[in-house]
Amino acid sequence: MYTWAGYTDRILLDRFAKKTGIRAIADVYDSSESMLTVLKERSRRHYSIIQ
Repeated sequence: MYTWAGYTDRILLDRFAKKTGIRAIADVYDSSESMLTVLKERSRRHYSIIQ
């Protein structure tokens, strides 16, 4: 997941992992510019969710 800094709660990700057995990884960005830079450098398939 690629999301705004402070947007996704770590406790929520931990609960998700306990219920599903899937560990979610949240990378964060602090501005639209930094988000676009990362998306241009990496394949968009790198992330399942972009918020």
